[in-house]
Amino acid sequence: MIFILFSAFLLCLQLVTAIPLTHTSAKSDSRISHIAHNTLTRRYFADRSDGSLYGEYSGATLKRNLGGLERRDAGNSCTNLSVEEAKELPGWSKLEQYAKDTWGTRSWNIVTNPNEYLDRGATACVDGGVVRVQMDGEPTCNENKGIISGSMIGTNGSVKLSYGQGYSSSASWSVTKTTSLATAAILTAGVEIPDIVKIGGSVTTTTTFENPNVKGFETEVNNMISQEMIMDQPDGKTCVGTINTKSCNVGGKGSIRTVASGFVWFNYDDKRAPNNDPEGGEHYKYAANIESVLSLDERSGWVDFRGSMQADVKTDYSAKCT
Repeated sequence: MIFILFSAFLLCLQLVTAIPLTHTSAKSDSRISHIAHNTLTRRYFADRSDGSLYGEYSGATLKRNLGGLERRDAGNSCTNLSVEEAKELPGWSKLEQYAKDTWGTRSWNIVTNPNEYLDRGATACVDGGVVRVQMDGEPTCNENKGIISGSMIGTNGSVKLSYGQGYSSSASWSVTKTTSLATAAILTAGVEIPDIVKIGGSVTTTTTFENPNVKGFETEVNNMISQEMIMDQPDGKTCVGTINTKSCNVGGKGSIRTVASGFVWFNYDDKRAPNNDPEGGEHYKYAANIESVLSLDERSGWVDFRGSMQADVKTDYSAKCT
């Protein structure tokens, strides 16, 4: 009977995979450092960094209670992170050393986004913040007062004046530096255009770009409002409108940050316990949480761009008959 129980215990150990990661509970300041998955019972065991049990979960309750530990889903601003891309991270050597210090060296196979743990994968995403474009020098501007001619309406002497007021800007950008993260991906980023024509604030737009990009990309903002005015034109007089137009041009530059997050798997050729718990459970597969080990800069890549911006503002419309 003792032999049967011991054999069953060994079988359970073989069916457990440990997933190191970090989470701060609202109820506790202790950090969760590992999650072990018993594929026989389909239960998850979350441990604190001091080795104490944080909680036991089914797959559904794990996702509901500790869902913040999962990787971000790939979307318009994300793509799956490959092993090759992970190895190009500025902090890759630090992540690799973390694995050696935590679980040992010897032979391993490094994997990202394994089919058996798709919710513990890795992504590269455009940073959620808005990309602020910087001006290269001072804008070159021209101002003029434009004349708007009217068109007659019917036979009662009325004239219609059509005009536009507001702000518009456009820019063409060339990519001067690409990143090894999110290669061959089409990504979306928010871009903040500086206040070139002094309207009282910057404007934000969204752009889509491909990495790596050899063609560049464009940004455009159009807040022009089409308006019209109908006036009674006295006999012998002509009614016209005027509007002030200010146009400015300036060079600009910016950088789009892409950030790696999620898990990198270190699959060892032999079972082993963590270095800090040599008598603990032995497993083949361990996964390091990228954002727990690396700083933001250590897990980031940059797409640098440079180009020219043009902005127009039309204001102070007036009309008179002379």
